[in-house]
Amino acid sequence: MHTTRYCLFLILLILYCSATLAEQSIKQGKVIKNTPLYKQANIKSNAIIELKADDNVVIHKRQRAWYQVTTQKKSVYTGWINMLNVRFIGVSKRKGELGVAALLSSVQNDTSATTSTGIRGFDEKDLAKATANMEQVVLLDSYQVKQEEAIAFAKQGGLTSKKLASEQVTK
Repeated sequence: MHTTRYCLFLILLILYCSATLAEQSIKQGKVIKNTPLYKQANIKSNAIIELKADDNVVIHKRQRAWYQVTTQKKSVYTGWINMLNVRFIGVSKRKGELGVAALLSSVQNDTSATTSTGIRGFDEKDLAKATANMEQVVLLDSYQVKQEEAIAFAKQGGLTSKKLASEQVTK
């Protein structure tokens, strides 16, 4: 009886560790718009170089709203890029987390896109001490795009639109 439990525990532990290692593997990404590559994960940090839209990068790890990446150009640079400026490539689309890693994810402090809703890169302490920064509001306004650009971007990512029964079109 104890041997069976021990074997079952050992099998689950091995499956969990292998799934966790697979999730932590290096991922490929593509820069979606011209953006600086920073020395540190901070917008006030010095920029190393300017990455161009469609540049390929290797994504190593995440720190709040930043990814540590390495460029795949003639000259290799490693630095930080805002996570909103890079798209993963070679990652299959999913309808939700499946497998042992998802089953046991409650024992980790990690979050994933399917289990996290909210503002990526911020925690409760950050939000509690937040104050308005009008310079950032102006910067946010500069990110505004036309509807045609948004539709083209969505199509590039393979997204399609669907009408909802309760949706009302206002013009």
